[in-house]
Amino acid sequence: MIKKIMDDLGRRSNKKILGIGHSHILAIHYAAEPQKEQLRNLHNLDLRIVWLGDDRYKDFRIHKGNTGVEGFVWSQEIEQEINNLNSKSDILFSVFGGNAHNIFGMVQHPTPFDFILSTEPDLFLCQKAELVPEAIIELALTSQGGFPETIWCLRAARDKFLGRIVHIESPPPIKDAEYLRDHAGAFEESFATYGISPEILRYKLWRLHSRLIKAECDRLDIEFIESPTIFVDKDGFLSSSGYSMDTTHANVEYGNAVIQQLTSLN
Repeated sequence: MIKKIMDDLGRRSNKKILGIGHSHILAIHYAAEPQKEQLRNLHNLDLRIVWLGDDRYKDFRIHKGNTGVEGFVWSQEIEQEINNLNSKSDILFSVFGGNAHNIFGMVQHPTPFDFILSTEPDLFLCQKAELVPEAIIELALTSQGGFPETIWCLRAARDKFLGRIVHIESPPPIKDAEYLRDHAGAFEESFATYGISPEILRYKLWRLHSRLIKAECDRLDIEFIESPTIFVDKDGFLSSSGYSMDTTHANVEYGNAVIQQLTSLN
């Protein structure tokens, strides 16, 4: 009986880390499952992952009558998950969205385009591509591809949880076009018809996407965690050690590196 009471007290004193997100959270989920007991016993951490694609959470948004990103609230199931975070040391981490840049720019546009990334203006420009102002690219990127939903989720998370929230940057793009073709998945027909956009454009779109998400995080007092450096190659792309079996997601080893980032938070 005494041991049970002590065990119960120990469980209640553990720091809780709750992750909520879309498909990019799966690499973290699969990495976390085998080590949950170790995290609990050695680090006093209770790690729980909520994938919004799970049937239990597929209706995670409830429309409340307004339009735009302010027009929804969390479902009761998601609110309960967040309400279970009750200590100042608990952390909510988000992996919302993260594919807007891929949806927008992985496939070669019928009219090839490029832009000058203001934060890295010396990056070379694609030949025979129409130069488009960065502001126009930003407008297009933020209006489609799940970007508005990402913003809604971030705002809704902050509205329901006043404690520490961190957002995980989406993985860098894959540089290797041949690998993308071999693992095209849903992009197969588009790749065959239009081709794959130049690697430098895909890199710029990823950097712009991260910058815009970080700006929203800054406004909401949400920490932005960049991709694990050990999985970023010298040119800023996802290293081959982080490749998954598709065009946009990272693998379990990458997910494990993110868990290490989370457990290292002070």
